[in-house]
Amino acid sequence: MIFILLMTGCGGSKDKEEQEENPAPRELQSIEDNIESILASLSDPSLSEEDREENKSENKQESKSENDQSDKKGEKGDKSKSSKNGGEDKKSGQGEQDNMNEGQKKESDKQSEGSDSSEGDSKKSDKESSEGGKQENPKESEQKQIKKNWKEIDKTIKEIHSIWNSYLPKAVKDGVPSDLTDEFSDTLNDLTRLSIEKNNAQLLLSLNELYSFIPNALGRYDTPVHPGIKKARYYARSVIYNANIGDWVKATEDVEKLESVWSSTMNVVGKKNKEDVEKLNYAIKDLIKVTEMQSKQLVFIKGEITMHNIKDIEKTLEDQAKEKKANQNKSKMQL
Repeated sequence: MIFILLMTGCGGSKDKEEQEENPAPRELQSIEDNIESILASLSDPSLSEEDREENKSENKQESKSENDQSDKKGEKGDKSKSSKNGGEDKKSGQGEQDNMNEGQKKESDKQSEGSDSSEGDSKKSDKESSEGGKQENPKESEQKQIKKNWKEIDKTIKEIHSIWNSYLPKAVKDGVPSDLTDEFSDTLNDLTRLSIEKNNAQLLLSLNELYSFIPNALGRYDTPVHPGIKKARYYARSVIYNANIGDWVKATEDVEKLESVWSSTMNVVGKKNKEDVEKLNYAIKDLIKVTEMQSKQLVFIKGEITMHNIKDIEKTLEDQAKEKKANQNKSKMQL
C-alpha cells in the first residue's frame, strides 16, 4: 500500500515537472534566424570586420570563376582563326605551273602575307580574349552580388510571412497580446515594402523593429536565454542604426533604455557569468559615452563590441542549458 502511494507521488511529481516546461515554438526561432540572415546580407554596421571580409572574398571568387570562363572562350577563338588562315595559305600555294619560279615567289609572298595576317589575327584575338576577361570588373561583380543578395532577401521575407501565418494561431492561444501581434504584422508589411524600394538604412531599422517582437513573445515561454538579453540586443542595434542615419535623439533614448534593460537583466544572468557580465557592463558604458559625443564611427566600434559581448552571454546561457538538460537525462537513466 505504501509502495503504491510512493509510486503515485513520484508520477504526480513527474507530470508537474513536465507541465512546467513550456518551450518556445520552433516558428519563433525560425523567424529570429531569418531576421539575422537578412541582416547578414545587408551592409549592417553592427557586423564585424571578419564578416565583411568574408563577403568580399566570396565576391572575388565568383568574379575569378567568370573571368576564367571568358579566357577559355577567347582561346577557342584563336584556334578557329588560326585554322582558317592556314587553309587560305594552302589554297594560295597552287600557283601557275607554267612559270615555277614565279609561282614559288607568289606562293612565298602569299605565305608571308598569310603569316602576317595570322599573326595579326592572333594578336587581335589575344586582345579580345584579354578584354573579355576584364569585362567582369570588380564593380560589375559587386553589382551582381548585390542583386543576388536582394533576391535572397526577398525570398527570406516571403518565408517569414509564411512562418508568421503558421505561428499566429499559437501566439493567440499562448496569450501573446494582440497589440504585439498586430504590430508585428504591420512591421512585416512595411519591411516588405522597404525591400522592394531597396532602402538599406530604413530596412535595417525595420528589421530591428521586427526583431523586438521576439523578446516580448519569449516572455510567455521557458527559454535558456533570458528575454532581457535579446531586448539588450534590440536596443544596442537601434543605437547603431539610428546613429547611422544621424538620428542622435533616438540613439540617445535607446542607449538609455539599453542601460536600463541590462541593469535589471544582469542580476538574473550574472551569477554564473561574472566575467561576461563585467565585459558587457564596460561595453555599454563606453557606448553611452560615444553616443553622447555623437561620433558615428565610435558608435560603430563600441556598438560592435557590445553586440559581441551580448552574443557571448547568449552562447554561454545556451551551453549551460544544454549541459543542465544532459545531466537531468543522465539522472533519469540512473533511476
